[in-house]
Amino acid sequence: MAAGADGVFMETHADPSIALCDGPNMIPMAEVGALLQRLKAIHALVRSPGSGSRARVVLADVYLTTEPSDVRAALADPDPGGRLRVYSGYAGWAAGQLAAEVRSGVWVIDRADAASVFSADPVKLWPRVHRILNRLEARARSEVKLSDRWPMRKVQMEQ
Repeated sequence: MAAGADGVFMETHADPSIALCDGPNMIPMAEVGALLQRLKAIHALVRSPGSGSRARVVLADVYLTTEPSDVRAALADPDPGGRLRVYSGYAGWAAGQLAAEVRSGVWVIDRADAASVFSADPVKLWPRVHRILNRLEARARSEVKLSDRWPMRKVQMEQ
């Protein structure tokens, strides 16, 4: 589940390697046009795309498509909300940034399933996220308490 953005902020420079600050986060001016095209693209998650679709499987019964025909087919369904989620935009990370964020615990990660993606009431997913966060916090607290009581020692085993 994600919240949308009404605007785009990006740092750009003709040559980020010589920028006075934030160079590694900047987009070279020569790449801005292609990025803007990606920002304008519509991406949709659909159930059961049409035949001949170039949709890619994301997980069981969830497909990613940019095909207008797939979106039209889902909209023609009596319950389009049950088989269509539409997104516009692009999110990107610097090399290694997402992996570092996952390692540091700033992302809530759980098994994905079509029922969650196409939930009739996505707001109801938040209690699930909170349960995951509570488990993670409880685990972190217990690890601190255990290490306070029984400090970890490196033990070399004889062979």
